[in-house]
Amino acid sequence: MRRSGRATDRSGASAGEGLMLKFLSILALLLAPTLACAEVSPQQRAVEAVIADSAAGWNAGDVARFMASYSDAPETSFVTEEGLVRGKAAMLARYKAKYDFGDPAKRGVLTFTSVDFRLLDPTHALYVGRWALAYPNGTSAKGYTSLIMALEPGGWRIIADHSS
Repeated sequence: MRRSGRATDRSGASAGEGLMLKFLSILALLLAPTLACAEVSPQQRAVEAVIADSAAGWNAGDVARFMASYSDAPETSFVTEEGLVRGKAAMLARYKAKYDFGDPAKRGVLTFTSVDFRLLDPTHALYVGRWALAYPNGTSAKGYTSLIMALEPGGWRIIADHSS
């Protein structure tokens, strides 16, 4: 169909406009999954709040606040380079032996960056993050952590921690 000397389609759009419309439609289809993945679920927000509060406890030298993110269940586990530690009391003893919570220079500043989050079922989630410890003398340590979280009456708690 031609109007005013321009080639048009049935809608009256020019060939260039039609091509642009097709391009934008394809682009929207390609971006839709990315935009959907960018949404953060309420569960992820809640888990990340627990992780952030734990880091805030670490940074304040408050080991009880740091450890509050872990479940009190006796089967709660922590896998480190030294092996498996089971139970919150044993985990606390390990942290106290390895880090001086009273001295910020020896404890460092802890941060977490979220890498992946998956809701496994309504009461369990997998959180994968990157942790970093920055010390006042300019040194640092960093690695990754995989946490299995369980929704308990008091909120989301870590039931399995594998950090490297």
